[in-house]
Amino acid sequence: MTEQQLPESWQMVKFGDIAKHISKRVEPSETDLEIYVGLEHLDPDSLKVKRHGVPSDVAGQKLLVKKGQIIFGKRRAYQRKVAVADWDCICSAHAMVLEPINKWIVSDYLPVFMQSDEFMSRAISISEGSLSPTIKWKVLENQTFLIPSRDSQLDCVTRYKTSTRVLEKIDECVASAKVMALAVLNEKIKKLANKKYMLSDISKVIRGASPRPKGDPRYYGGSVPRLMTEDMNRDGKFVYPKIDSLTIEGAKKSRLIKKGTLVLICSGGPTTVGKPSILGEDACIHDGIFALADLDESVCRPEFLYYLLLKNQSVMNKNATHGGVFVNLTTDILKKMELEIPPLSDQDSILTILNNIDEIIHTNSKKIVDLKIIRSS
Repeated sequence: MTEQQLPESWQMVKFGDIAKHISKRVEPSETDLEIYVGLEHLDPDSLKVKRHGVPSDVAGQKLLVKKGQIIFGKRRAYQRKVAVADWDCICSAHAMVLEPINKWIVSDYLPVFMQSDEFMSRAISISEGSLSPTIKWKVLENQTFLIPSRDSQLDCVTRYKTSTRVLEKIDECVASAKVMALAVLNEKIKKLANKKYMLSDISKVIRGASPRPKGDPRYYGGSVPRLMTEDMNRDGKFVYPKIDSLTIEGAKKSRLIKKGTLVLICSGGPTTVGKPSILGEDACIHDGIFALADLDESVCRPEFLYYLLLKNQSVMNKNATHGGVFVNLTTDILKKMELEIPPLSDQDSILTILNNIDEIIHTNSKKIVDLKIIRSS
């Protein structure tokens, strides 16, 4: 689009004209700040930092962030992680710290614009590297974007904030439903469970595997779906591989798991380790994932085991090994985990209640997705 074709009061600008890159380094052991924000603490498509760590969790230089500045995940931009800091803190060096330049834009418009499909598509396209694609500021600052008039920017920000408030209310409904589901499960198990089983008594614990070397075209990029931990960070009982695949030769060096198998995250952030899902199709699994294969269904329904694992996620996290940012759940810990399991007939009656609650969660989660699409547009 030429200058003559631009809508009235719109501007074609370089990103470096609307955003300033801040790169002040901090040693976690030397700062008085109390909050550390890693990329694992940021949620896709949310400008709110809803959780965080502390500087003692990490080592190595991090970035200084002032309240109101933008934290943008420059590594793996496809995860769409952009947030505005609510306090002074330090953040991962795999992020960029930015603040708006007000010559062309309203301050609140920059983070909203950075969540747009237009910005994110460009960010992904200029990322460099195959395993952990990363954006360089010198490349990003020279990217040109079409920016609307200030009145349009203010209107966009108002609409964004309104839709965000609605999203937060629906999120609260989903969170309440999840609490209700776990309360029902706890009450029913307390009344009906008549026997304890170790997880290894009822299933085979299999850890995923990644072909080496990573990125080798002999093994990666084929037709065999591969489940990643990023796939499992999405809400929902069932999980499907979306972002990676292996060749047939690669699959031979991984772990091919059958549809309907329980899978859970065994390595990652403290809020994700132990998170269970049911595999929605045959797929290989990443080495940060466990599969519970060959479940003895004369003892436990697969869906009931899903809810039991969800109930015990905090226990798994507590028993896991904690090393800095990452938490690791070992095969031995998982095998020895004890579960109280009621008879099959009671499981079925409990599942009826839990599935009804899950339908409420699913309906509202779909509303969240639809509203995010509207907000993005």
